[in-house]
Amino acid sequence: MQKQHSKEIDYSLLIVLKKYGITPTPKKLQKLSKDIEEILAFQKKLPNLEIKNLCYPQTKQEIIEVFTLRSRVYKREGYDKEFPQFIDGLDYDEYDKTSAILCVKFNNKITGSCRVVFDSPLKLPIEKNYSFDYLRAQRGELCELSRLVVERESLGQEPRLLTKGTYLLLRKKGISTLVSITDKKAYNRYYKNFGGFRVEHEYSGYGKLEKTFIVSSWEIAKVSPFFKRVFLKG
Repeated sequence: MQKQHSKEIDYSLLIVLKKYGITPTPKKLQKLSKDIEEILAFQKKLPNLEIKNLCYPQTKQEIIEVFTLRSRVYKREGYDKEFPQFIDGLDYDEYDKTSAILCVKFNNKITGSCRVVFDSPLKLPIEKNYSFDYLRAQRGELCELSRLVVERESLGQEPRLLTKGTYLLLRKKGISTLVSITDKKAYNRYYKNFGGFRVEHEYSGYGKLEKTFIVSSWEIAKVSPFFKRVFLKG
């Protein structure tokens, strides 16, 4: 008698994927379905940030919207070769299971997103190349900002809402320091004015990306008057 190895197909997820023209193999669909269950369960444990138009994904439709948005933006910016996709058209990885995924939503469409990866046995994504053990010894638990994407090339409210949400999330979780890796031009244009930022390392190139990148830490207790005025009022 032949053994049954196939698992039940997640047809509701398959329907969502077909809207985006994504047709994974049955094996990849099963893994994606299981991963999404874990990711959505993690989002339900996170504190309410009470910011209009900002949310955590709560459904399969919303999480697939996030993953497809990441994929489109990374292809547009030329980052897709550095971050290969398990399923073409969806950008996600194992770190999403221990991340707060913040979404900006207008008119029932997700137009921007970022994730805050919390410390876990996997450590943080940057630590594949750069260790933050010395910083943990100084400041305790860390988290990392990554996968910051915005639908429109002309920026709207998304960056402000995502930045405010990230700051309030850290405050509510009692975490003092956020780390990130950023294009040097973007760092000099935006982040160094926030207050509390410190350059930890600089790369003249990062993997297949031929740009200068800054590895930085952000101690949120030291935000500047500029940051408070722009991001925290109203």
